Formats: sequence, structure tokens, C-alpha cells
Amino acid sequence: SRRPVIASAHTGTRSIVYRKLVPHGRNHVVAVSDYVRDGLLRSGAPPTRVRTVYNGTDFGTSDIEGKGESDFSDERETVRAEFQLPPEAQLVGVFAYLGELKGQEILVRAAREIVARCPATYFIFAGDAPPQAREALGALAQTEGVADRFVFAGWREDVPRLMDEMDIVAVPSRMESFSMVALEAMARGKAVVVARVGGIPEVILHEKTGLVVEREPDAFAAAIIALLQNSQQRAALGKAARERANTFFSAAVMTDALESLYRQVASA
Repeated sequence: SRRPVIASAHTGTRSIVYRKLVPHGRNHVVAVSDYVRDGLLRSGAPPTRVRTVYNGTDFGTSDIEGKGESDFSDERETVRAEFQLPPEAQLVGVFAYLGELKGQEILVRAAREIVARCPATYFIFAGDAPPQAREALGALAQTEGVADRFVFAGWREDVPRLMDEMDIVAVPSRMESFSMVALEAMARGKAVVVARVGGIPEVILHEKTGLVVEREPDAFAAAIIALLQNSQQRAALGKAARERANTFFSAAVMTDALESLYRQVASA
């Protein structure tokens, strides 16, 4: 059609489409992180035709406005009762499908040390759970002696509600080009512990809006224990995370950047 093309790359790829076919002439590739952009440039895409536009979210943040402490405390008890957990339970959540790529195994292996230091800790795995993956993680938790500390919540339609009640949201993934879950947790004002992989360090600022650690059980255990034992640090990180999400990663910021690119290409 001889019309300019703008294609978005959400993962690292060596596809000839993104390396050679799209990024020439008036065409552009939009990368969701500098991590993805750098990979495209190393594969041969011209720098002038690849632009980073970070993902954005409005992950229900408007429903937080106007909520008081009593609203959150009431929901806290409801969520814990739903999963038959003690009212005083401290919750660490992972929001992702159950599988090797998302790294839930890391937390299972870290759990023994975490529970030893923070006895009220329980772990919520929310996301699609293929039976084989669930059975494997359950068996590992049994071997580690922490099977009673894990809840496999499966697919949920109320992720914002559950995420609000987590004391910590963890992202132990093997790879993330950007990590929407980390961003969504930031937008909900949650303290996050994330793996130093892919584009995640572009989203989370270590010790400012979350903790970025090596993808190892010991590292995750140490970071989670530190935050569970320090409610003031959790609150401070969560507040700073929400401010960063609203300032740099809102849906409005993302769409403004895309619209600017569209106008540039259309007028060229």
C-alpha cells in the first residue's frame, strides 16, 4: 500500500521483520524498553528507525482515590479469610501464569528461610496454573517443608483487589522485556522485589521504588525478609513507586509518545 508502518516489539527478537523489513524509509519500530531496543540495534536495525516507548498503565488506580485505612483493613481481613489464612498473615504475591519462565520456583526455594525469620509469611500465586506446573511446585514446596505456606489462587478476575492486600509483590522471572506486573504493582503503591533481568531495572529503581536483586533464592529471601521486617520501608517504597508509575509510565504518557511518533511519520 506504500503507507508507512509502525510496528511494536514487545520482546527481544531477531526476526527479519523487525531487523530489516520494517525499519527503513518512513517506517519505525517501537520498542517497549531500551533492553528490547538495544537488542534490535545489535541485530542490525538502524538507530534512527527504532524508538523506545515504555508501556503504560492506568491499572485501576482511580479506585484507590478516596479509600481510607478502614477500607483497606476490612479488605485485608476478607482476603485472608478467603484463603483460610490467619488475620495477621503477611502476604507475598506473584501475579503471573505458573511456569518456569515466571520463576515461582525461586520463591519456593527461598520460603524456608523467609518463614524462619518471618513466621507469619504466606505466598499467593495468582495466575493460570497448568496442572503439571502446579503439581511440580507443590511437590517442591512439600520437599522444602513449606507446603502449608503456599496458596495457588489460579486465574483471577480481581487482581487489583488481591494485589492491594499483598505486603510485597515479587517478580522472580527468568526474563522480562519490561514487566507489566511490576508496573501494575507500582501503580497500586506496592513494595516490589524483582529480578535483575531484561528491562526490569529500567522500571524499578533499586532501593528507591523497589528492590532489584539477583535471580537467586538467597537474594530474594534476604530482600523479602528485610521488607517484611520494616513496614516503614515498605510504605516509603510503595509511595515512591506509585509516584514514578504515574509520572513516567501512565497510559497517558505512553499514548502521548505514540501519538507524537504517528504525527512525525504522517507529516514526513
